[in-house]
Amino acid sequence: MFNVYLRLVADDGDPESVTQALGVAPDESTRHGRPSPKTGRPYGFSSWTLALGRQVGSDQLEEVFGRLTAWGDRGAQTLRDLVGDRGEATLIVVQEFRDAEEPREKGISMGADLIGWLAAARAGVEVDQYLMLPPE
Repeated sequence: MFNVYLRLVADDGDPESVTQALGVAPDESTRHGRPSPKTGRPYGFSSWTLALGRQVGSDQLEEVFGRLTAWGDRGAQTLRDLVGDRGEATLIVVQEFRDAEEPREKGISMGADLIGWLAAARAGVEVDQYLMLPPE
C-alpha cells in the first residue's frame, strides 16, 4: 500500500501563505519558532504537507498523481515561486509492503506528465519503502 504527500519545507516559511496561494488546506503544517506539541521545543523550520492519497494500491497511483498535474502549469509555477531559493518541495511516496503476494503493492510508476509537472515546480521525489510482513 502507498501513502502519498506533497511537502513544502523552508527555514522561515509561512504555511498560511502556502494555503492561500494554492487554495488548498494542508493536512499538517509547522511554523518556524513555534513549539512542537510532541517535544515542546521550537521548530527550526516551517512545513506544509498535503496528503494526496492514503493507503492506496499501485493501481491507484496514477489517479493520486493526477491530483498534482491537474493543478496545471499555473499550479507548478505557484509552487515554484512559493519555494523560491530558500525552501524545497517534495513529492513523498511511502510504500508499505504488507503482503508479499499482493500485486497492488508492487512497483511505482510515474508518467511523463507527473515528471514534467514536478520539474516545472522544481519539486523532488522521495520514496520511502518499509517491509511490514508478519513474522514467519
